[in-house]
Amino acid sequence: DGVLVEYIRYQWADPLNPTNKEVHYAAMLLRPNGVTKVFQLGKSKDIEAMISASIQSIEEQHSDSESLLNNAIDKVLSPLLPELDGVRVLYVSPDGEVNRLPFASAKVGAGGDYLADQMNVRVLTTGRELLQLQESAPQAVSAPVVIADPSFDRAAVAAKSSSSKRTADTRNTDPISNQNSQRALGLDQIWTRLKSTEEEGKATSKLIGGTLWVGNQASAKNVKTLTSPLIAHFATHGFFMPDQQDKPVDGLSLASLLPVKPDSAASNPLLRSGIVMAGANQPDADPDDDGYLTALEVLQLDWQGTELVVVSACESGRGVVNRGEGLYGLKRAFAVAGARSSLLSLWKVDDAATAAFMESFYQRLKAGEGKAAALAATQKEFRSHPIAAWRHPYVWAAFQLSGDWGPVAGI
Repeated sequence: DGVLVEYIRYQWADPLNPTNKEVHYAAMLLRPNGVTKVFQLGKSKDIEAMISASIQSIEEQHSDSESLLNNAIDKVLSPLLPELDGVRVLYVSPDGEVNRLPFASAKVGAGGDYLADQMNVRVLTTGRELLQLQESAPQAVSAPVVIADPSFDRAAVAAKSSSSKRTADTRNTDPISNQNSQRALGLDQIWTRLKSTEEEGKATSKLIGGTLWVGNQASAKNVKTLTSPLIAHFATHGFFMPDQQDKPVDGLSLASLLPVKPDSAASNPLLRSGIVMAGANQPDADPDDDGYLTALEVLQLDWQGTELVVVSACESGRGVVNRGEGLYGLKRAFAVAGARSSLLSLWKVDDAATAAFMESFYQRLKAGEGKAAALAATQKEFRSHPIAAWRHPYVWAAFQLSGDWGPVAGI
C-alpha cells in the first residue's frame, strides 16, 4: 500500500539539438512489486522559479502564499496522482530545490484536502534509506541533550537582547552588522539572542528528560564530545550560505567530504550550512571553537543509533544543490553521522511560534506517537490555532521530518 518516488534533477540532451543541454526534473516511481514508472516534469528553471516564489511568499506571509505553494507542489506531484490512488504511504526522496517543498502541506485532489490527511508522507534523503531503516538501532545510546540559548558573545546567559533596531524574534540569517567575520567561512554577522529559545530549551529538556546546555555550555566543542544521544535538540540560529562562484570541479567527489584548505573553504558545500553556537560573535577568541557547528563537523560525529535530531532554527534543512545527489547540508550530514531521523526547517521561522510548536510536538512524542504522526498532528493543530497568525503555513509548514518515522522509546 505504499510507493517510493525518487525525484532527480538531471541534464537533458536534446537528440535533435545536442548543444541544447538543459537541466530538467523527473520523478521515478517504484512499487513494492518492482513495477516502475518515470515521469518527465519539465525544465528545472521553471520549477525552481515556482518553488522560490512560493517560499519567498511564505516567508513574507503574503495572502497568496498557500496558493503559490500548492502550485509549486502541483507541478511536481500532479502528474503522479493517478498512480497514487489507493496508496496509504508515500515515500518521497527529493532532489535539488524540490527538497524545499513541504509535501505534507500540499492540497491535492478534487476535494482540496491536505496530502497529509489523505496518506502518510515519509521524506527520505534517498530511497536507499528504506533498507537502512529496517536495521535495528544500536542499543548503546546516551541520554537526550538539549542545546539552547547559546551565549553568542561568550557572555552571561542572562545578558539582554541586542538593542539593535532589528529585533531578535526570528531565527533568521540576515546580517545585523558586519563587525566580525567567521574565519573558516567568511560569514560576517553579529548574532542576537533568541529569547524564546531559553524557555523552549527548558520545556524540551523537561519533556524528554534530557541534559540542558545553555549559554557558554551550548558550544560546538561540547557537541563534538557527544556520542549517540537518544535525541539531540538545537534551539538557536541556523545559517545557510549560497553557492559560491569558485565551485570545485567535482562537488560530489570523496575529496569534498574531507577537510579542506582554508583558501578553498568557500568551495566546500558542507561548510556553508550549519548551526550557530556559543561564541559565534567572537570566532577568533578560541582557536578550537569558532562558534559554528558546520555540516562538515556534523558529518564527523559518531551518532549511530540517535533516534532524532531537531534543529529548531531557520533554513536548517537547506544546503547546496548538487545534481543527482540530493542536497548537501545538515539533513544529509546528520544522516551520514548515523542519526535515524532529523526534523529541520525549510525557511525562516518565528521564534515564539516555534517554541510553542516544539512543545506540542514533544508532548505527542512523549505520549508514544511516532515522529511523523506527532509532526502531522502538531501541524494540524496549528492550522486552526487560537492565535490567528500561527495558522499561516509560515509557522506550521516550516518543519519537515526526514528519515525514520516511528516512535522514540525511552523518553
